[in-house]
Amino acid sequence: MILTILTGLLLFLCFLALLRILFFIAIFSYGKIKSFLGVMIEGSDYYWKWKFLRKHSSGKVNYQGLDIYESNRGWTLAPNLRNKLHYGSYVNSNNLGVRGAKNNFSKRKVLFFGDSFCFGEGVEDNQTISSFFEEENSGISSVNLGVHGYGIDQQYMYLKDTISKYKPKLTCFIITDNDFRRNFMDFRDSAKPKFELKNNNLLVSNIPVVKPEEFLKTKSYSIFRLPFEIIKHFFIYYGIGKRKRKKICNMLLDRIKKTTEENGSDLIFIYVNDARRGLWYRLSYIDRFFIKYFRRNGIKYIYAEKIFGRKKLKQMFDTLSGHFTPEANKLIAQKLSETVSERGMLNE
Repeated sequence: MILTILTGLLLFLCFLALLRILFFIAIFSYGKIKSFLGVMIEGSDYYWKWKFLRKHSSGKVNYQGLDIYESNRGWTLAPNLRNKLHYGSYVNSNNLGVRGAKNNFSKRKVLFFGDSFCFGEGVEDNQTISSFFEEENSGISSVNLGVHGYGIDQQYMYLKDTISKYKPKLTCFIITDNDFRRNFMDFRDSAKPKFELKNNNLLVSNIPVVKPEEFLKTKSYSIFRLPFEIIKHFFIYYGIGKRKRKKICNMLLDRIKKTTEENGSDLIFIYVNDARRGLWYRLSYIDRFFIKYFRRNGIKYIYAEKIFGRKKLKQMFDTLSGHFTPEANKLIAQKLSETVSERGMLNE
């Protein structure tokens, strides 16, 4: 009897050891592959807190990147960057923290919001979707307000803070399935705001956002707890919390729609789903959620996979940055130009 118990305990410990080995492999290969486990990691607050503390283990925040602290959104692109090397390309920004060195914009502005796909991770300033779109349409100015790591929540807050200043003719959101997951995190690249549903009202917490220097003073996050946090995240996102999370995202999108309407701007979305899921070809519930929302609310949208087809879409990702190549950005910008022209969205 005792021998059976000891054997079972040994097998269980071996299973835990194997689980941790596989987990560590996934962690350190995450920058190169996009696996199912990688998607689970993306939405885990605990993982990003652990990674942040590990990155700044000296106890000082490394400001050698692209970002600066922003009290309402957590972080934003630093102003006045000059030829900052990032994933093999150079990033510039103007005095307002807009990608590109241009400070003056024409009267007919098009605002671009989104995450790293909008920002243009791994490409030059003139190779982003917004830049190619400006080339395609004379007489307009593209304003690239994309910030890597942003969720729909931060994108909405950025829109709310800037739309009255720019008064755009058209507002374009470039979003991914990861943006949905980020809505429910209070930490990603650093601390961020978080919207919650209380008595059927959407309320935001964590504002002002905790500064990175203050977060470094918090308790450490153990690597040994990570596997269990990832498993917990899996059950949260694909279990009982799914309906509530869809409702919160739905309300955030409603606010985006209302804000653009109130400011006289047309609205269009570009949706990028993850076509690198190997044999897991089925659309996720997040993909279906966004498409259903756009159709139900009559919002114009472009589905990236429909432009290239799934097989070619996989080839449009740069292996270094994990984001679209310049060629892909140009093709999407051309499709956006065609759609906008057909709809007369930039007509005077």
